[in-house]
Amino acid sequence: MTPMQSNINLEITTDEEHKEFEKLNINYGAAIGSLNYSSQCTRPDLAYTVGTLSQLLEKPSLSHWLELKYIRKTKYLGLTYSMNGSSDIIGYSDSSWAQENNRKSCCGYIFNYGGAAVSWRSKRLNAVSVLLTESEFCALLGTFQEGKWLHQLHSDITRADQKQMLVYCDNQGSINRDKNEVYHSRTKQIDVHYIFVIDYIKKSFICLEYITTNEIVAECMTKALDHVKHQSFNSYMGLNNIESYIENIFLCILG
Repeated sequence: MTPMQSNINLEITTDEEHKEFEKLNINYGAAIGSLNYSSQCTRPDLAYTVGTLSQLLEKPSLSHWLELKYIRKTKYLGLTYSMNGSSDIIGYSDSSWAQENNRKSCCGYIFNYGGAAVSWRSKRLNAVSVLLTESEFCALLGTFQEGKWLHQLHSDITRADQKQMLVYCDNQGSINRDKNEVYHSRTKQIDVHYIFVIDYIKKSFICLEYITTNEIVAECMTKALDHVKHQSFNSYMGLNNIESYIENIFLCILG
């Protein structure tokens, strides 16, 4: 089971479908609001789905509500960190170009530390990206900005020398442009994003490397995935069933 079907097409609800849903007396807005909090704090696997369903607050339908069945069956999923996990912060950046019904792109990133996700974001761009390059650079911009903050926070806490942070991307064109400063008129419309990314690579704060699409964990922030990939990425993000942990905590409290 996944948060959202990978082949689903959530079109605008018809008036008839919306009226039928209203008869059920379901507070769709309140449910999405609660899930939005969870998706930002403890459940990275819900980020894209909640972001998509929140676009439909004005006229939800039963088909939208049924997409939430995954949450009911995974209510005990939680992030679990390990002392044996990686002591380096590793980032992943991804974008889906013009895949929304309105042809707007979606960008996202995930940073892992200690065997689980510590920071993530799924964001729909306000304007339509004419070029794939534009959406990729918007994704890298957000990833690098968050990476900069995490990089400094880690240094402040550990008091250790700042190590170069590794960020993975599945677009070789973006990586080649960044590393070799290949820049021409076709991409000048995103010069601010480009210069920001280049500056961070030059200063050796962040190392941008290629990874295959099947391995880019941030893909779960930009599109609905099939079951196999979803489960694989959940495992990498440190999402596990924590029901037994919760029970043990209550037993300790109750003595």
